[in-house]
Amino acid sequence: MPILKKKIKTLKTDVLIIGGGTSGLYLADRLKKLNKDIILIERGGRVTNIKKNKSKHNTLPKHTGFEKNTSIGLGGNSTLWGGQLVEFDREDFNNKSYPGVSYSEIKKYYQIVYKRLNVNYINQGSFLKKTKQIKIKNKNLVNFYTHWLNEPNFKKFFVNDIKENDYKILLNTEILKLNFENKRCNYSLVKSKDVISKIYSKVIIFCCGTFNNNQLLLNQKANSPWSKNQNLGKFFQDHIGLFIGKIKILDKQKFYNIFLNGFISNSKYQPKIKSRYVINNFNYGISGEIKTKTESFFLNLNNSLRKFFVNRNLVNLVNLIKVLCNRKYIWVFFKKYFYFLLHKKLLFANNNELYFYTQCEQRLNAKSKIFLPLKNKKKVDLKWNLIGDEFLVIKKFITDVSNYYEKENIFKIDTKNFYKLNYQNFIKNLRDTNHSSGGLIISKNKKSGVVDKNLKIWDTKNLYIAGPSVLPKTSHANITLTSLAFAERLANHLTKKHY
Repeated sequence: MPILKKKIKTLKTDVLIIGGGTSGLYLADRLKKLNKDIILIERGGRVTNIKKNKSKHNTLPKHTGFEKNTSIGLGGNSTLWGGQLVEFDREDFNNKSYPGVSYSEIKKYYQIVYKRLNVNYINQGSFLKKTKQIKIKNKNLVNFYTHWLNEPNFKKFFVNDIKENDYKILLNTEILKLNFENKRCNYSLVKSKDVISKIYSKVIIFCCGTFNNNQLLLNQKANSPWSKNQNLGKFFQDHIGLFIGKIKILDKQKFYNIFLNGFISNSKYQPKIKSRYVINNFNYGISGEIKTKTESFFLNLNNSLRKFFVNRNLVNLVNLIKVLCNRKYIWVFFKKYFYFLLHKKLLFANNNELYFYTQCEQRLNAKSKIFLPLKNKKKVDLKWNLIGDEFLVIKKFITDVSNYYEKENIFKIDTKNFYKLNYQNFIKNLRDTNHSSGGLIISKNKKSGVVDKNLKIWDTKNLYIAGPSVLPKTSHANITLTSLAFAERLANHLTKKHY
């Protein structure tokens, strides 16, 4: 791996990428094909470690992802996620939410991202034929499916295969100062251990993740072109996760046809349900799935099985055997294994411990924000604030799902505890989903956001932001695929504008 080790005082490059996580590594791999000089800096090392934010605020709801799950180092948060890819809906893309960006355009970039990540895209016809899905006869509900990456860790996927001249990586490096002349950042002052260097670059892209992108721009605000922008850090969002209740299967075969994860052409899919509800002129996205609360063994077993069947090599076989060393669960393995051989689907670990789980979109809210504490400017704090309509959306969705699937004699949800919740108890019981986004959102002008439709920071000439921090609307589930679609779109824009 071409890691710079010399004490270099001055560097020149075409593109400077700040952050070696999901978006940073994707863009570095994408832009290297232009045969331009690229430097990627990462404040962590080769091996990622978890940074804990010692937040002292006592407001509800709590955001555990902010406090516990920030991965520093090459690969970033891609070392923590499962690799699930979810597309947004047509309703999410309008001139108010995503000004200048059409759904058809993003749909095109979704397909490009699938291809670059070696995902065998499953079309709807093949999915319905292979899974024997029953079409939902309810105008409010839609069944859909997500794709999963074979290798979710972007460090393994991208960095291990780069060649000496692809691009340079500076590890354990942090930004000290951005120097501006006529709204252009002509150089970045960085520190690597005890060495301070200037990096001159034509283009700079911030790819540090939601919290770190916000922290960097907030710290650099005083003498920057965005010094008067009042939107920095505002409109933080996450999907609202909630376990609704345990389910009882009424018809096992119908239930398996609809909800078991499986493989088509070595591509893993996961069936789910989604819907949309308009409340107070906002079109909310929401989705539901079947989850288990069983111990981590079953998660490890599923992951090991998936990796082995996708790539039957010695390493994956050894890892699978290690997981199976616990004799108590050997019968689970054989049951899942033989069912998979027959049907290419993965059984749930325990049908008696299944729950219905939902993820609801959060509405934009200026009071939900990332900010610099007055006493310590070296870290950011978070105030996660909800409008409150999200609770109504979840109630509507659960009512539709529960009524439909019980009427169809497929499964029944135990909803008695859910319907007892008032708003205060709802806030206490909800969970964030580690889909942190916002703070630096796309907008029509600098009065309503931080970046334009091409992800360039307003009032700058060569500074761009990639990743979920720019997303002003997050639809019904995981945001990574859409973040990468915008990264692909940004690479295409840079090719036309700067090269």
